[in-house]
Formats: sequence, structure tokens, C-alpha cells
Amino acid sequence: MKTRFFLPFAILFLYKMYLSSLFCLCVTVLGAQDRPNINDMPKEPGKCYAKCMTSNVYEIVKGKFPRYTGSAASIEGNPNLERYEVIIAEATTRWEKRKADRNCLSSNPDDCLVWCLMEVPRETKLEYIVVDTRLTKDYEMVEMSVNMIVKKGGEQEWTEVLCDNEITKKLIKKTQKKLIAHKLYVGEMSGILDENTKNALAQFQKTNGLNVGGITIETLKELGVK
Repeated sequence: MKTRFFLPFAILFLYKMYLSSLFCLCVTVLGAQDRPNINDMPKEPGKCYAKCMTSNVYEIVKGKFPRYTGSAASIEGNPNLERYEVIIAEATTRWEKRKADRNCLSSNPDDCLVWCLMEVPRETKLEYIVVDTRLTKDYEMVEMSVNMIVKKGGEQEWTEVLCDNEITKKLIKKTQKKLIAHKLYVGEMSGILDENTKNALAQFQKTNGLNVGGITIETLKELGVK
């Protein structure tokens, strides 16, 4: 009688153990998928790497493009139109005449003028270009310089980054100063890698076609931070 009574419980116990083993196996497999694959990571002693998102790579392409000439009402949601940045004038420099120097000793006012070499940013405008000209007559072929995507971003890629012991307050201050010069960071040079600094870094990386994610070596080189 005891043997008959014990047998169902023994079977139930073994069945629970079987389910438990299946659960552990699933957890292990799922956990392995969440971990980054380090087999393809560069292996150079003394350097640190992180998975960063690649940015779109742009290139100025000159040629004739089918510029959309239809109504503005038909632009939104139109799959046959793509918006591009068209270059009107490239970035340049120009001399500007400023107020006279107070310390000038010359009696001639023209000798006391201060001339400054100023940067003139690239002048652009947005244009809609027809993807397939067979689907519409609302376009004209125009000679333009278009800032086009030549390589799509969005993929993860191993990128060399600063190791923790290299991220100093002094270095972050230098980075913030450069980001202020690029008009991407608004704030004090605190030396703290806060959200505003991270956002400014990410914007700089996207604009310059760099991998997005933290203080990467290529970003510091592009910023001119040593």
C-alpha cells in the first residue's frame, strides 16, 4: 500500500524536475542572446571598446536632379518624394571691419580700424526630389549640389572608446569647450559628463558621420581634443 501511495508523488516530483530543467535551459539561452558577441571585438591590449551605433555618411553629389514642382499639399506622406539638403553656397570666410581700436595713436581713423576674419557657414535649403519620374509630371530637371546619404547608419559596430581611468574632469572640460565652439553645448565647462554634454556629443557625432556612443577616440580627434 505504501509503495502504491508513493509512486504517483515520485512521478509528479520527477515531472516538476523536468520542467525546472527546461526553464533553466531557456533562461540560459535567452541570457546568452542578450550578451554582446565579443568574438568579433578588436583585441588590442590596453584599449577599450564599446558597441556604438553607426551614423549616416553624407557626401555632396553634383548633378541634375528631378526637383518636385507640385503643390505643397501633396508632399506630406508622398512615398515618391525624398527631402534633401541642397547646397546654395559652400562655407567660406570674409573680412569684416569693426570699430576703431581705442589705443590707436594714429590721427588717421582708417589706421585704427580692426579687421576680423569671420567664418561664413554653408548656405543650404531643403528641396524635394522625385524618386520615380514615371509616376508624376510635377518635376523639373535642375543642376544642384545635394548632400546625399551614401551609407546608411543604424548598425552596431565596435568602436574604440576612452577607458574609465582616462575620462578626467580636465578632458571633459576640453570637450565641452569644443562643443560650445560648435554651438552644440550650452552650459558651463563643469567637467561633468552630464546629459547635456552627452546629447551634444551625440549630435556632433551624427553631424560628422561618426559612430554614436560616448567619448570615442574618433570623436576626440574630430573635435581636436588631445
